[in-house]
Amino acid sequence: MTTTALADPGYAPGLHITPLCRGEVRGSRPIAVGFARRELCGDEFDRHVHAVREYAHRLGYRWVYPVHPPAATPDPIAYALHIAGEVNATAIVAPDLEHVNHRPGRIRAELVLATVDPPIVLSRTGCGRAPRAGLR
Repeated sequence: MTTTALADPGYAPGLHITPLCRGEVRGSRPIAVGFARRELCGDEFDRHVHAVREYAHRLGYRWVYPVHPPAATPDPIAYALHIAGEVNATAIVAPDLEHVNHRPGRIRAELVLATVDPPIVLSRTGCGRAPRAGLR
């Protein structure tokens, strides 16, 4: 197995990525993206995004991006999974299960799913899809 240097502002000499499952980095916190749908949050959107970011940090994730698909997006979960894949995330953190249409299995096939309310962490059920070209 080959390793490549971690391209990250917090890079420390000697820290390397070993291709494991998507987003798993030896010596670094795993990456998470937040996922909040504006049409479900209403006026509380900013509060929900803040709560998602704080919960991700408490769980030990390096929170890198808030995903909030446009309301007209036909498949907001696919939208979130695409963004998570682009940043090589291992987890999606959402305010609650309503944001994933009460179907956590779709995300769990590829990533860990955590929700703020109730505070749960659902492990992924597989190693996920193959990494995108250029990510490793």
